[in-house]
Amino acid sequence: MLPEVSLLSRLAAELMRCGVRTEPTPDKTALLIYRADAPLPLWVFVGDRGASFSWDIGRQRHPVTDVIGAARVLAAYLGGETS
Repeated sequence: MLPEVSLLSRLAAELMRCGVRTEPTPDKTALLIYRADAPLPLWVFVGDRGASFSWDIGRQRHPVTDVIGAARVLAAYLGGETS
């Protein structure tokens, strides 16, 4: 299993604990988060050569060494969106 796939799986589990539903992309290299107020899902991927979770086209980042913190930051970024 690729390290990115494992990291994204751990992030998805933490996001679920925060009340955020995610879905992996078919190749499992990113997470999709569907938001009621957006026509397209938010893509979360591992960027910066494996150092960060990235979203918002890479403008937002959080270290992969802090999965729980990343889930909390993402949940706050989503404004509590859970669908």
